[in-house]
Amino acid sequence: MSTLRINIGFFRVTPSTFLINPIGWTLNINYGGKAHKLQVQFYANTYYSFGQLCGNRLGMQIIAGRILEDGKTANWLRNTATYVLTAKK
Repeated sequence: MSTLRINIGFFRVTPSTFLINPIGWTLNINYGGKAHKLQVQFYANTYYSFGQLCGNRLGMQIIAGRILEDGKTANWLRNTATYVLTAKK
């Protein structure tokens, strides 16, 4: 298991709206009989990575821009990947 850490910055009070700045996500995995370090890098300081709490619903969106395998850009992510997360109280 790995934890994705983020920094947030609020820019609107009602409804509560905030920018999400994910800190690079690192995964240590083993495939092909070898250990590898994968790093997912996200877009930061952009209005496309944001969250909003409205009533009892929370929505967030982050965008992955690049994946590194053992420190080198991997060809696994040809375009950006958008992740939308929602929750209801």
